[in-house]
Amino acid sequence: PRIPSGIQPNPTRGRDSETVWVRPLMCVPSVSERIARLILDHFGTLRAIQEALEDIDSFPKLRLDDRSCTGKTRLKMLARYLA
Repeated sequence: PRIPSGIQPNPTRGRDSETVWVRPLMCVPSVSERIARLILDHFGTLRAIQEALEDIDSFPKLRLDDRSCTGKTRLKMLARYLA
């Protein structure tokens, strides 16, 4: 296929193993790339995240910034999409 003028593909984009795990998390509403990377840094793999989401009440509170943590609404959304 022909690439429209002004748009150039980035040959290195999305090829590292971390990005492969981040992308599925970013498909979940309310999960940005930054939040996806924080969650992934804590758990290491998508499977580990899925296992932790089996019991939302015991899911660790992950600090997103100085004022907020992962909340129940976001965790329920993650569980819904990743279960």
